[in-house]
Amino acid sequence: MYFGLKGASAAYGGAFANGSLPIFTILLGLLVARRVPSQRQLIAVLILLVGAVLVAIPGMRAGGNSVASAIGFFLAA
Repeated sequence: MYFGLKGASAAYGGAFANGSLPIFTILLGLLVARRVPSQRQLIAVLILLVGAVLVAIPGMRAGGNSVASAIGFFLAA
């Protein structure tokens, strides 16, 4: 998280670290509990991913690779 804050603002950190929680929850449920996500859950994750891309595009245009790598660090956190 701290490496991400070096390259991008805290707004990106909040959006991507907290916004990615449903994705990782579904992945953990699939891998650990062998629980297949419902169609509604998959649609919600798709909407979440589209929103994340729409949030990330302007920052990546303005900040270049530093913002892109910072977003990667936020997702890894």
